[in-house]
Amino acid sequence: MRSITNNLYQISLGAVNVFVLKSNNGLILFDTGYQGSEDKIEKALISKGLQLTDIHHIILTHAHPDHVGSLKALQEKTQANIYAHPLAAEAIKNGEAQGLENVIVSPGFHNRMIYNLAIKNSPPTYPAATVNDTINDGDTLPLSNGMTIIHTPGHSAGHIAILIPSENTLIGGDICSNLPWLGYSTVNDDIKLAHQSILKAATHHFEILCLGHGKAIKRGANQKLLRKFS
Repeated sequence: MRSITNNLYQISLGAVNVFVLKSNNGLILFDTGYQGSEDKIEKALISKGLQLTDIHHIILTHAHPDHVGSLKALQEKTQANIYAHPLAAEAIKNGEAQGLENVIVSPGFHNRMIYNLAIKNSPPTYPAATVNDTINDGDTLPLSNGMTIIHTPGHSAGHIAILIPSENTLIGGDICSNLPWLGYSTVNDDIKLAHQSILKAATHHFEILCLGHGKAIKRGANQKLLRKFS
């Protein structure tokens, strides 16, 4: 586990990152990685003196296999409360990847390479799971002194970002990527809408941006998004 703030940690699972927040509501896990990632997550927690059962809440940014693949296993092991946007929740209930059948590959050789090597032939399904609470744009979750949900479609219809004011951080999922530089996610189902969602999120103030793919931005993050995508 790599420290982002005093309370927030990144767990790198190879091709994707998940994040863990210590709070007075127990541990909060953001996304779950590919199917079979639960053991890696558990080992990372143990390395910091924590247990898998310390996870009381799991918040999902969207319904793609690299972000929800281990949800079913983690739900069974932790009995955590699960949150997702209604559109993502429907896909998760069916174990289906949302929107990957008609993706648009972002410009650039790097994105074409990632798509062909890692996404094009990846399984579009994962173990189905149940979302306990659906969350919508503008909702405030009473966790970690309050979190604001921002609906950010474009990468997928049910994609959300989570603003955590207490950590001055946005959990961005795949709103964009920082691999190896800041840009659009490798695939989107509507790149124009993805662009609008990035700018929508960037109107909020946050110093830190945590992404599913690539390094976290730790200083001036919302301003960097505005400069890059305006």
